[in-house]
Amino acid sequence: VDFDGKVSVEEFDGMIEAAAALPRKFGYQWWSEEKCPDEATRKSVREALFKEIDSNNDGGISFDEWLEHALKHYKNVTGGLPKSLDAEDKDSFVSVCKKGAEAGSAEHRRLYWFHWKCFQAADADRDGMV
Repeated sequence: VDFDGKVSVEEFDGMIEAAAALPRKFGYQWWSEEKCPDEATRKSVREALFKEIDSNNDGGISFDEWLEHALKHYKNVTGGLPKSLDAEDKDSFVSVCKKGAEAGSAEHRRLYWFHWKCFQAADADRDGMV
């Protein structure tokens, strides 16, 4: 990291690894990991992605170029995710609540994240206490 305000092709792999860490934590491969069985392939795939994001072809990715790409990318990859629990209809909500008592179930995870979202909304000063 040279603090020049741009990410070079040499720095890009580290940035993608940082961006991929959180989705990976939840079991998602949103940054083409499935296309990269080895390091050489990963570097090749990421070099192509670098060129795609570097829209002005200046050899570096600015924050604006990165943000534009990342937002489009997340919009595409999240399209198939389930709706937020608070966006469900009544019957779906009740069903999730009933099945949510089964620890480790998908419904249990959905309830966890719904209540986490509620807690964060109430924790205005972000001290971990309501």
